[in-house]
Amino acid sequence: MSNIIKRKLDAQVNGLSALQQSSFSEQLYLFSFVVYLLASFVTSTMFGQLSTLVGPIAYYIIEFSAVLVIAKVAVFDGWEREKLIIFALVGIIFWQICKNSGELFYFYYYLFILGAKDVRFERIIKTFLVTIGSFLLVTIAASLLGVIDNLTYGRYMEATIRYALGTIYPTDLAARAFYLLLAYAMLRRFHFKLVEYVSCLAITIFIYAVTDTRLDFYLMLLILLIALFYKYVVRLLEYLGSKLTAVILALFVFINIFLAYTFIPNNRFFEIANKVLSGRLTYGHLAFQNYNIPFFGQYVYQMGNGGVHKTPFQYFYIDSSFIRVLMMEGLLTFLALVGLLLLINHRFFKAHAYSLVIGMTLMILSSVIDQHLLELAFNVVFLGALADLSYWKQPFGLKTKSQLQA
Repeated sequence: MSNIIKRKLDAQVNGLSALQQSSFSEQLYLFSFVVYLLASFVTSTMFGQLSTLVGPIAYYIIEFSAVLVIAKVAVFDGWEREKLIIFALVGIIFWQICKNSGELFYFYYYLFILGAKDVRFERIIKTFLVTIGSFLLVTIAASLLGVIDNLTYGRYMEATIRYALGTIYPTDLAARAFYLLLAYAMLRRFHFKLVEYVSCLAITIFIYAVTDTRLDFYLMLLILLIALFYKYVVRLLEYLGSKLTAVILALFVFINIFLAYTFIPNNRFFEIANKVLSGRLTYGHLAFQNYNIPFFGQYVYQMGNGGVHKTPFQYFYIDSSFIRVLMMEGLLTFLALVGLLLLINHRFFKAHAYSLVIGMTLMILSSVIDQHLLELAFNVVFLGALADLSYWKQPFGLKTKSQLQA
């Protein structure tokens, strides 16, 4: 009898120890996530222009957050040694690719995807919302108080004035608002109360009035419409299923790339398509004309409108995320991205997490025009590849077992 009691006590102690270790590893990940978000956010605002020291300091802070995530993956996540070796080799390849292109945030996103294993995805999203939302408000306030520059822009042959409110360009501000609303909608599983509809609509109108950014305005309105007709959208997704949805989204991405590659100026069809895509076909086509598609990434010289320019410049910037990945990070990274999209699509469908499927779809729609797909300080959808999705498997409003234990 005493042996039985002892075994039960040992099992309870081991279970408690495992639970404490899991809680610590989750806290470690969320802490490193906050550190990364703050450092990355600062460099994409006018705070980054206050001193030449901001960039280097932010870089070392990001490196520190990366070390913490690597520690979680190696020590706490229970991966077999062989898999850890594979992760390390893949990481080295991605690091070199990112060094070739000059954009390292793809590599850091890779680390945070690995580190998200068994971390509750709803906690990741909440952390993202609080961190980015709070610091965005601080940035806006600082720009209005004159602490940092509030850059203003116009449109050619229009009287419109567009405000960046402390960010480096109005479209960046609009993109942040879109991704914050998308994250909130996924967390709420598109179940909004009346006060939420009114508040989100007011924010949407405000962002459009300030930035005059049509894409994010339409996408934010679409989020609200989907929330209104959520059950019908879910029925459509259930009808389509995982495979057909994946095919439709893949075709959408590849058609966008094909249109940019075959773009013909002064052609009526291409003019309409280019206007719908806010001129993205023009610069995507220029990228294909001036550069070959690399396998391991390459540096593409670009000069965008964001930030402060003291001299005249020739504008050239690849805004479309998918063309950007293909031309700068190379074919290998692009194929890895496609594979990642297929993985999260399958995983979200398998978990019946339809709000996450919708979030992934809206992310893809946005990324045809904007460049923030793989910028973690904007978009967290990919972290759902390995994170704990239990929250979305429960009826709305009920707590999961892990939430009750926390």
